[in-house]
Amino acid sequence: MTTAPPSQVSSASARGGSSRGALPARTPLGRVLYRLRPSLPWLVGLLAALLLDRLVYSRLAITETDRAAALQSRDLYRMFRVAGTLWPWLIIGAAMLLLDLGKRPRRARDFLRRPVFLLLSAALAGLAAESLKPLVGRYKPENTDGHYVFAAFSKRLTDWHDLGMASSHAAVAFGAAFALSLMLPRAAPLFLVLAIGCAVTRLLAGAHFLSDVYVAVLLAYAVTTALYHLDRRNNDGRSIDQPTTA
Repeated sequence: MTTAPPSQVSSASARGGSSRGALPARTPLGRVLYRLRPSLPWLVGLLAALLLDRLVYSRLAITETDRAAALQSRDLYRMFRVAGTLWPWLIIGAAMLLLDLGKRPRRARDFLRRPVFLLLSAALAGLAAESLKPLVGRYKPENTDGHYVFAAFSKRLTDWHDLGMASSHAAVAFGAAFALSLMLPRAAPLFLVLAIGCAVTRLLAGAHFLSDVYVAVLLAYAVTTALYHLDRRNNDGRSIDQPTTA
């Protein structure tokens, strides 16, 4: 058995032969699809959420006035619901500020780092969700009996609060949950349960489709990941879950 000279191997690789690390597709479309492979599971999830929107709304949404009022008056429902606002995260951020300040850090940004990361993750995730609403222009299911109805382009800014994709409450809750999970990994399940509970309240209220919540989770994940890498770059590569330097 003879072995081809290195020059022949190099020329074969240059002609698009099979070499480790080379793109399997030679056409421009094939290369684009190859690069999009990491996003395919997210796209499949979005498609599944869109297909399940009507079913989930019809099974979960409580449209009767008396039942809805009784549900929304319960403390557990209110606790999960308020997780979609900045108030609880402001309190947790303040607690982090006091704890890190007690460690007597050398620089001001050392005790501001964690609370700023938490609040920016929650606030920017909610802002991203709100910014997407006029672009998609789909009304909330509670206004359309669970059917897809899209606002005219001329009305999308005036009907801002009637648009559903994406859920800003779910985005805020998941943005905060993802941020806290990065800082306190052992408590991550607790934070994620709180965010999921917030998302469920939006579905029970009929205020959002399942896909509205799903897109909110994607936005929160993207925002938190971007802030995490930015924070790490600005702190000499030190991860935010590492203890503050005294």
